[in-house]
Amino acid sequence: MQTVENLVWSDDGQKIVYEITIRESNHDTNPDGLYMYDIKSGKNITIQDNNIKQGLFSYNARWSPDGRFVEYNVLLENDVAEIRLYSPQENKWYRIDLPTKKNYMPESWFLFSIN
Repeated sequence: MQTVENLVWSDDGQKIVYEITIRESNHDTNPDGLYMYDIKSGKNITIQDNNIKQGLFSYNARWSPDGRFVEYNVLLENDVAEIRLYSPQENKWYRIDLPTKKNYMPESWFLFSIN
C-alpha cells in the first residue's frame, strides 16, 4: 500500500512537496520518492526517486526561506548524508557537499545562499 506523507506547502500556496511511502504487509516502510504537485498546472513532478537497491532515501523536505528551492536530505548506501536542493524553476537539483557523520541528517539553511 502506498501512502502520501510529510506534505509541505510553498509559502505562496501554489505548490505542495510530499513523500510517498510503501507499506509492506510485514509492516516495513520504504520511501518511494519525493514529489511536488503544482496546483496551477495540475502536474506532479518527481523531485527524487528513492532507489532502494542503491540505498537512496530522501527525508525532511522543506522550502527555502525565499521559496526558490526545496531542500531535502539524502541518506546514501554508505550511511553518509548529503543535502540536495531542488529548483522548481529549473527542474534541477544541486548537491551541497558537507562533512557529515554517519547516520547524521544535517540542518542546512544557515550554511549557504544561492544567487
